[in-house]
Order: sequence, then structure tokens, then C-alpha cells
Amino acid sequence: MKYYFHSGGLIIGLLIMILYSVGGEPIYGSILSENENSNSYAKEIKVFQYGTKGLQWRADVKKAVIEESRKKILLDNIVIFYPEREFVVRAEKGTYDIKNMTVHLQGRIKGITEGFKIEANNMRYIPQDRILYAKGDVIVKAKYFIINAQEGFIRESHIFEIRGKVRTLFR
Repeated sequence: MKYYFHSGGLIIGLLIMILYSVGGEPIYGSILSENENSNSYAKEIKVFQYGTKGLQWRADVKKAVIEESRKKILLDNIVIFYPEREFVVRAEKGTYDIKNMTVHLQGRIKGITEGFKIEANNMRYIPQDRILYAKGDVIVKAKYFIINAQEGFIRESHIFEIRGKVRTLFR
């Protein structure tokens, strides 16, 4: 079963799906179910973020589990698409920090856009600042070069800035 949301912030649709009432019972019982660890979870989630210019991003998450502390949401198989930049980010694991409203992606993460690919061990997206920050063996691959660095980030400028032991190989 798939769920679709038009949301006002990153992963707000996830938060709606996994909110608890005061008594600890899920508000949306038909959407949520209990696993063996008493964590509520949702599957096959699609979250859409619209702005004044239309779709800003779309997130597809295979499974989301709220931690018992209710401070973080654990995410599995995440795909985030930014149509303005024609940029897709894929990760096997991630965490949504509810308090700080940030998404942390872990494992081998791949970002693909026209002309180049970005790979990293960790990425963090800060939606209120629209910054994508990559850290840990960052690799940028394009047709004529490969760049390795320790970290990099994309801001509003749409420029991927890299730093820390930068090495470039021209093909």
C-alpha cells in the first residue's frame, strides 16, 4: 500500500504517519502497525514538497520506524528527487532528526544529476537552509574527471563545493 502527502516540510508526511496520541497508541492505526520491538512504522511512503514554483522535492521511503525515544525516525531505502536541479539522491539507510529537522543518510550514498555523480559515506540535508552536506570519502565523477575529497556541500548557488585533501584525476 502506498501513501501520498503534500507536505509543508521535509518528512512531515512521515511525522503525520507515525504520530502517537498521549496514551502511546498510534493515531492512524490503519496506517501504522506494531513490530516486535513496539516501534510504530510505515511502509512505501511518498512525500511531496510544493512551493510557489511547484514541486520542490519528492521523497520515496520504503520503511520508516520511529524510535521509542520519539526523537528520530529511522529510514530504509530512501530516494529524494529535486526537479529544479534534476538531482536524485539514493541511500539504503537514513535518520530523520525530529528536533533539528535534518535528514542524515548513511552508507554508500549516490547522488546523480545531469553531467556528474556524487558518492559519499554520509550526507545530511538541512531543509530550512536547503543545504546538502556530504562527508567521508566524497567522490565526484564526470565524463572527463574524477574528484576525491573529504567533504562537500551544495547551497542555494547550485554549486557543489568540495574541500579537504582534494585529488583530481582527468580522463
